[in-house]
Amino acid sequence: MIGERITTGSPFEAMAGYSRAVVDGDLVYISGTTGYDSKKKCYPADVKDQAVLAFSIIEAVLHEAGSKLENMIRIRVYVASREEFEEIKPIIKETKVPGANIDIGGFGGLFDIMQLGFNDPLLVSSTDGVGTKLLLAIEINNVSGVGIDL
Repeated sequence: MIGERITTGSPFEAMAGYSRAVVDGDLVYISGTTGYDSKKKCYPADVKDQAVLAFSIIEAVLHEAGSKLENMIRIRVYVASREEFEEIKPIIKETKVPGANIDIGGFGGLFDIMQLGFNDPLLVSSTDGVGTKLLLAIEINNVSGVGIDL
């Protein structure tokens, strides 16, 4: 088995059978972190409160792994609408990840790896928009839900 597993006691970890994080050498892989308040057993109504809570969970896990938010190289955030993304942008910016550029928008990001002392100059990361989904939907003759996530 590779890596140390970190759990937070969330009921979803036990239900889905996963660990919040896996530490493998100098790398920490974190997944499935939402703004769920496990003490109150609910999601806060406000997307900003959910984002703050999600980042506090991530920060605690990184601390347990011997790291911190400033060392993050990549984060993927899912929200229900572009408006919600705009609402949480300032919260993402507060992480102060060196080299991160949040201003590019919801479907892509730029990251200057040199800010973390790496030799590679730039990591470009993006998520797919409607284009590929539309092509697949046309191929299976079902376009009913395409674009609903935008």
